Amino acid sequence: MTKKLMKGVLAGILAGIVFGITLIILGYLFDPLFLAEGMSLTGATFMTTAMVVGVLYGMLFGGAYRIIYHSLPQALRGVYYGIFIWAIFSVVSVADSIIFMGISIGGSIIYLVVALISYIIFGVSLEHIYDYIKI
Repeated sequence: MTKKLMKGVLAGILAGIVFGITLIILGYLFDPLFLAEGMSLTGATFMTTAMVVGVLYGMLFGGAYRIIYHSLPQALRGVYYGIFIWAIFSVVSVADSIIFMGISIGGSIIYLVVALISYIIFGVSLEHIYDYIKI
C-alpha cells in the first residue's frame, strides 16, 4: 500500500470512529424509546454495530477520499465529500426501501436527516484528520 493510500485509510479509520460515535448519539436523540431501554443487549448491539460500521466505512471512504482529494473544492472540502457520500448511499437506499419494502415516509425522512448530519460530520473530521496526518 502506498503511503498516500495508507494516510487516507488511517484518517478514514479515525474519522470512522467519530462517525460511529455520531451515529450512537443521533440514534439516542432521534429514538426516545431506545433511551428507555438503557444499556440492554439491544443498546450494546447497536453501539457495537455503529462503531464497526464507522470503522469499515472510514477505511473505504478514507481511501476514496485520498483519490479524489484534489478534485474537491478547497473550501469546505469535507462538507462536500460528506454530502456526496450521503447522496449516493443514503438517498438511493431510502428510495429503494420506500419503493420495494414499503417503509414509511416519516421514518425515511428521519433516516435521511440523521445520515446527512452523520456524513457531514464524518467528512469534516476526515478532512481535518487527513490534513493533520504527516506520512
